[in-house]
Amino acid sequence: MPLPLDDQPHTFRKTVATLIKEKIDTKSAAAQLGHSSEEVTDTYYIPKPVQAPDVSGILERLGSHPSNQGSSPGENDAHR
Repeated sequence: MPLPLDDQPHTFRKTVATLIKEKIDTKSAAAQLGHSSEEVTDTYYIPKPVQAPDVSGILERLGSHPSNQGSSPGENDAHR
């Protein structure tokens, strides 16, 4: 489905800003778009991650820490 004509220039500018930021930096993206501040570029043109990074491996290791396995009740209460 094509974008409405009035959305296309902004979408193109966001794409350009994102690509330049990924390859170089936000300062270069702001300069390309003619922004006087990186803040405008970062706030309105650079997409933010929609989800947190996958840290499930770290959390799983916490759940299977050797000190939590095989201890009798109350043995590690000071660490809980």
